[in-house]
Amino acid sequence: MQRRYSNVKFVIDSMLGTLARKLRIFGFDSLYYNHIEDNDLLSICREEGRVLLTSDKELFKRAMKENLRAIFTEGRDEDTLVKLLKLLDIRLELDMNRSRCPLCNSTLIINEREDIKEVVPKNVYNNNKLFYLCVNCNKVYWEGSHIRKMQELIKRVNVKVANSR
Repeated sequence: MQRRYSNVKFVIDSMLGTLARKLRIFGFDSLYYNHIEDNDLLSICREEGRVLLTSDKELFKRAMKENLRAIFTEGRDEDTLVKLLKLLDIRLELDMNRSRCPLCNSTLIINEREDIKEVVPKNVYNNNKLFYLCVNCNKVYWEGSHIRKMQELIKRVNVKVANSR
């Protein structure tokens, strides 16, 4: 039986930035750095118990040699998500209450609508009831067309996972 959510935390190599943003939106604590040394990635895995996601074969081999949890990935994000869900035995879903900031990985909180009136475009404000604020970088999010695209991705990924069992 697949778990709905997992407490798995990731550290993601610099080649997988788009995947990191998606995982954050799906609620996974996912560290990502544009520029970081391989040794530092491995240290983070070791110290914080994170799973390394990498498209670097040599880095993957080093992680395995050090008995760290690591997943080697190549190809499209959708295929990678399928692989992750199968390996970790979890189901992907979108719950804005669990989503994290796609930019900085911090938690999001529901923000008072009136507080952001001057921050977002007028049409966005008029067409949305709920707004989310990053507790770290103060970026404001709302359930726009990107959310529908993410929900379509979730459906495709979950179907592929179910069909591959």
